[in-house]
Amino acid sequence: YGFLGHRPIGKEICPKTGKLLPEKRFEWETYRSVEVKANQIGSGIENLNLAPVKSEFRNYNLRLIAIQAENCPEYIHLDAASCLYNLCTVPIYSTLGEEGVEFMFTQTNLETVFTTCAQISAIVSLIKKGVGCIKNIVVMDSKSLDVKEGERTYRQILNSIDRGNFPKKTP
Repeated sequence: YGFLGHRPIGKEICPKTGKLLPEKRFEWETYRSVEVKANQIGSGIENLNLAPVKSEFRNYNLRLIAIQAENCPEYIHLDAASCLYNLCTVPIYSTLGEEGVEFMFTQTNLETVFTTCAQISAIVSLIKKGVGCIKNIVVMDSKSLDVKEGERTYRQILNSIDRGNFPKKTP
């Protein structure tokens, strides 16, 4: 049965916005395929230590990751991985403006943000300004991104788990 459905981005451009329009057909993922991807992502986060424990408030031990992206299947995969691996997701909304985003990164002291190509320049400018403790940017839509040597992308994390490059860690 279909669990996660989405319309893939097509090749037709919207005349009003200039953005690519989604196709009319839906692609569906099963519960099992989403579970597999969520476990792969969670295991990758564990193996790469992308969400170290933060113990800054009372006796809470939190493992935080940020996600700054529009709704997409990868967002759901990451959210499911967070549930499985006891991670706290911090949704970062660009609509809050630069000041709001800066405040969220400063308050949380998180080290990893999962994002899209559209948000990279804003995040890099925050890092250059010394905002927060961001050490890792994981790009979820790397198809249109030139990846430099040494950088990791969402797909590379998934592929590394598939090839057995990391020991599988279960939730």
